[in-house]
Amino acid sequence: MLAQLGERLPLSRLLRALLAALLASSSARAQEAVPIITPTTPNYVGVGLGVTTDYIGADDYFFGGLPLARHQFGEGFRYASLVGTFVDLNLVNPPIIRFGPTAQLRFGRSDVDDRAVRRLPSIGDTVEAGVFGGLEFVDPGDPRKRLRIDLRLQQDLLSEHDGWLASRGVQGWYPVEGLAEIGLTLGTTDGNGDYMATFFDVRAADSTQSGLADFDADAGFRDVRLTLGALVPVTEHWLVGAGVMFMPLVGDAADSPIVDDAGSPNQISGGLGVAHAW
Repeated sequence: MLAQLGERLPLSRLLRALLAALLASSSARAQEAVPIITPTTPNYVGVGLGVTTDYIGADDYFFGGLPLARHQFGEGFRYASLVGTFVDLNLVNPPIIRFGPTAQLRFGRSDVDDRAVRRLPSIGDTVEAGVFGGLEFVDPGDPRKRLRIDLRLQQDLLSEHDGWLASRGVQGWYPVEGLAEIGLTLGTTDGNGDYMATFFDVRAADSTQSGLADFDADAGFRDVRLTLGALVPVTEHWLVGAGVMFMPLVGDAADSPIVDDAGSPNQISGGLGVAHAW
């Protein structure tokens, strides 16, 4: 599904790389973000190129591609969407309410650049599934003006971390006449003890192998997110999108030696892409 290019970048080169998350969503392996793209047309397909961290908490970066698609069923508000590694199916038809199943391919942590983290147990890729729900308010006079509130609950299905995560966010879009639609999203994520332990613990035996200090991560908030994006209409049916997501880790996620000593709590994802909408 993903055309990963695998080029790893130091932070100094990242700052000269692509302008963040494709159409204000997540880049190729930005599995930590929540999809937020909501163009005014009901159907679209697209592709983009992005840059994100090697793993959650890393300070190494790499490029990759991501798919993008949405199909609305009939004249109502039911739809299926694919944004990067997220698949959503909205089952309800009221114009304001959004609710349905969701699934996500979450990447793990293996074959990383950092020598200390490479000596920790690898974490495989997994599939998470759950539900999403939200409220979306659209200006009937100008659908480019909209506000959405989202909540997403996901459980690991393949026993890689055996945990769950909860993400919530508030996003708004507003047109700048003659230029673009500008979007801003604020969000946060928390995980239970199983998830946090898998990605942020350093056990005694692993401490000896890696040189990182012992650490026991508790359940709680993992991050806050700020995403700024833009949709630029090129023609009646073609859009170009760009944006940037800044996601500082917080709490035990930020305090883990995997992040504090070997990586960075300041996570940045980025990309640029194009979509055909109708």
